[in-house]
Amino acid sequence: MVEMLAVLLMVAGVGGVLLAAAKSRQSQSQLDFLQNVRTEAELDARRVGVPTHLHQPFAIRVFGPTAQRIRRMLARFYPSRDIDRLHAELLRAGLTGWVRAEEFAAFQVSCVLMGIAIGITSLVVHFGNPKFGMFLLLMLPIAGFAGPYYWLRRRVNTRRDVVTNDLPDVLDLLTISVAAGLGLEQAMQVTCAHFESPVCDELALTLREMELGLSRHDALENLKLRTDIEDLVTFSVVLSQADQLGLPIGRVLQAQGDEMRDKRRQRARERAAKVPVKILFPLVFCFLPAIMILIIGPLVPPMLKAFK
Repeated sequence: MVEMLAVLLMVAGVGGVLLAAAKSRQSQSQLDFLQNVRTEAELDARRVGVPTHLHQPFAIRVFGPTAQRIRRMLARFYPSRDIDRLHAELLRAGLTGWVRAEEFAAFQVSCVLMGIAIGITSLVVHFGNPKFGMFLLLMLPIAGFAGPYYWLRRRVNTRRDVVTNDLPDVLDLLTISVAAGLGLEQAMQVTCAHFESPVCDELALTLREMELGLSRHDALENLKLRTDIEDLVTFSVVLSQADQLGLPIGRVLQAQGDEMRDKRRQRARERAAKVPVKILFPLVFCFLPAIMILIIGPLVPPMLKAFK
């Protein structure tokens, strides 16, 4: 019995080994098939590729052709002087890389037409009071025209404040770089690489103009005309004059940095001095009536009862 049991166990072991080998071979064949399928799919995907226009956002793919038609139509009827003015405002706002002047004008006209359509619809369907419909018909086109322009002016003013506040720090970094032995262009490159600000964006654009062949004087003149910010205009004029007269750039940058820092301190003091005047109106019209109601309110019922 022992010998027969040993033989049976040996046969079972050999059968298990053969079965495991068969299963392994089947799994390996399935794995090879899947890898071949994956490789063929990747090759097909590389061969087909994704069209270039599908990389653009959905809104641009849908509304882009319509916007282009409106822009071409406005180019015929919109005054070129207003287009140039919008282009200058977009330059000061730092939005020329995102939107063109014609596209912004088309957006304004679209808002006006949408306001007129909403006003006419409210009058036709008698939505609420007819006077309210007339009010919408008059005010919505005005709001559609003035709203985008107000937003653009707000963006310009915000960017101007950021440039004015960051300019002294940028000048300090430029001064350190020039004192370390770098030239003006190399110092501007180092500053743009280590500082994130609209000032560095304008300096990077100035550097790009120099690389394209403009002289330093012409590039600084373009910087002055493009930004129209008082401190940056002063910086470009002084730097251009120092370059023409052969003055040390490091000393000029240090003097400009000290002057800009003094101006920033004076502006901060001026804003702090305006705070009491600005806080007077909400104090008188909001807080004072509430305090008077809290103080005198409990005394009103007894006084009325006494007079009765």
